[in-house]
Amino acid sequence: FDWADIQGVMTSVSAPISGGGMVRTYRIECVVCEPNTTNVIDHFTFCIDSSLSYDEWMWVNSFMAFSDKNLDTEQMPDEYEWSVKINWSEEIDKKSKASSLEEYQQIDAEYKKLGNK
Repeated sequence: FDWADIQGVMTSVSAPISGGGMVRTYRIECVVCEPNTTNVIDHFTFCIDSSLSYDEWMWVNSFMAFSDKNLDTEQMPDEYEWSVKINWSEEIDKKSKASSLEEYQQIDAEYKKLGNK
């Protein structure tokens, strides 16, 4: 799907608990529309949490739009260590580090010339 055709929708559900009070769950659902329409053709759950998850949506949305303007850079400092190391293919690694849509498209074109797709 083209990222421009995906929209995030936040919902919440409350349920009473036996000891009194309520428990609330938040979820971000993504809906995919036909290009240039509002006709929904697919949907998927982005995340479910017991607290608001809007920050995660902003991170992904800004990344996909090649924009850092809305990101809170304190949320994931550079010195953070992942417990699991992932070895991406060279192509995916280069694409994930592209600083603009044009650079991403140039990398994609180079790999298509090599016959990787």
